[in-house]
Amino acid sequence: YLTDLTFADGADGAGVYVTHLFSGEGPTRRAYATAITYYKARGDGDESGATSTVQAFLEYYTNKTRVVYGALSPALRAVTGPSRGLGVPDDFETTSISSLLTV
Repeated sequence: YLTDLTFADGADGAGVYVTHLFSGEGPTRRAYATAITYYKARGDGDESGATSTVQAFLEYYTNKTRVVYGALSPALRAVTGPSRGLGVPDDFETTSISSLLTV
C-alpha cells in the first residue's frame, strides 16, 4: 500500500517523489518505510545536461537507512550516503531502486 506526494516539474516525470509504504490490511496495517526519490534531478551548476536519480529509503522498525543510486550525471565528483566515517562497513549491500518495489 502506498501514499505519495509528488513534486514533478516536467512531462518526462522529473521531480521529487515521497512515498510512504504500508503493510497489512485493516487493523493490522502499519507504516514501515518512507522512500524519497529524486528522479532525473538536475544539479546546480551542472551544465552537462545530464540528470541523476537517487533514492533514500528510511525503514521505521529496523532503523535502516539506505541510499540507492540510479543513473548519475558524469559531472558528479563524489557520491555520499549514511556513514559513521569509518569506511565501507562489512555488511554493506548495493541495492537497485527496482528491487525495493518487491518488498
